[in-house]
Amino acid sequence: MSALGAILLFNSTVFILNFLPVALLGYTALQVFGLYRLSFAFLLLASIFFYGWWRLNLVPVLVGSVAVNYGLGRAILAAPPYARAIATSGIVGNLALLAVFKYANFFIANVDAVLGTSIPFLDLVLPLGISFFTFVQIAYLVDALKGKRGRHGFVEYALFVTFFPHLLAGPIVHHSAMIPQFRSRPSLPARANDIVFGLLVFLIGLAKKTIFADHLAPMADTVFASADRGDILSATAAWAGALAYTFQLYFDFSGYSDMAVGLARMFSIRFPWNFDSPYKSSSIVEFWRRWHMTLSQFLRDYLYIPLGGNRRGKARHYLNLFLTMVIGGFWHGAAWTYIIWGAWHGLLLLINHGVRERFSVSDALPSRAATWALTFVATIIGWVFFRATTIGGAIAMLKAMFIGGAATTGVPVLEIEFLSLLTLAALIALFAPNARRLTESLEAERFDPRFASVAFGSLILVIVVSKASMHESPFLYFNF
Repeated sequence: MSALGAILLFNSTVFILNFLPVALLGYTALQVFGLYRLSFAFLLLASIFFYGWWRLNLVPVLVGSVAVNYGLGRAILAAPPYARAIATSGIVGNLALLAVFKYANFFIANVDAVLGTSIPFLDLVLPLGISFFTFVQIAYLVDALKGKRGRHGFVEYALFVTFFPHLLAGPIVHHSAMIPQFRSRPSLPARANDIVFGLLVFLIGLAKKTIFADHLAPMADTVFASADRGDILSATAAWAGALAYTFQLYFDFSGYSDMAVGLARMFSIRFPWNFDSPYKSSSIVEFWRRWHMTLSQFLRDYLYIPLGGNRRGKARHYLNLFLTMVIGGFWHGAAWTYIIWGAWHGLLLLINHGVRERFSVSDALPSRAATWALTFVATIIGWVFFRATTIGGAIAMLKAMFIGGAATTGVPVLEIEFLSLLTLAALIALFAPNARRLTESLEAERFDPRFASVAFGSLILVIVVSKASMHESPFLYFNF
């Protein structure tokens, strides 16, 4: 392991041509020879190596969190009279760990601003993936309290949490779905099919990231940086930046999620799909059924329903919806812009539910087109707050977009290459089948593993093309 200070990115040649083949070949060989426990330990060490490649000194945070939560899960089963107290203390402990690393300086800054104090910031580095592995383990403790904890040892549990395809940015998975898959014994032909299928899905995600997300990023970065500086933008520049980020974020995070699904499948593990063409949604309710689906499910099962869901009257139902979205926004980042983004989506959900309760919306094409347009514009408004680093920058963007701004753009002139890429990205996101739809026919078939040579050839081609035109950039959700 090496403290290189650089993330071992899915879209890097080091990961694709070095780490992945070693991890895949080592795990598969051990399983083929029947050394299953050793294969779990090997993959666990490989996943910790993957995490430690960035910062070796943060590995104890991950390993310590895993060890403590595993012990708490066992204690919940061993001491039923104290199970609720143990689970509650574990959940509080997980949230405290997250609060210290992710939110402490946010609260210090706000206390300083309100009280005029000068409390020094904590000199802490935010561990990658802490939001995700914290949520995964909170779900584990809640499931253990409900009697849903299966029988498993520490290595299996640790592998479930640290398994590198989902460790840094999801999808959010459950131990009850993951651990039994590690124990499965697929045949060699089935493993070959899984590797080829997984590679195809991985390639789709890699293309999303390197071809679309990374090439839309410069326009989004330039426009939002200009707005955060206080520059007055034209409507053209503001809309260009907002749309660039809208599609950059989608192709970046859905690309990561597809790559995670593909990587897991190479190890014969099936992850849940995390995106289902969310920009095709004709309501905000539908959007949240299609966007970051595993987070939506987590917030519903472990926050919205425990708050009371819709069981305590309409007013409480609406309050629970709103609080869930605000907390979901704050989970994404320690900044008021994320809280406002969550509150905006909470408000939109309340409006959506209110309209559905009072009016009947037609399924006719003109009606669906209108509701789609309203939903898409509302989503873009939310993304402005999500991307801006200051509230003032977000307001400046929205003012330029909807009221008008400078006569000139304030940013580089829009080029035909950018407009062509933005148009193509929009057409794909709005009309093309997603990765799940593209591969579902292959999912049901036993296709020939010899196609692996074509798939690997395509992989090398994508790497060469992307390396020639773009540097290896981190995924956006690593910031959250």
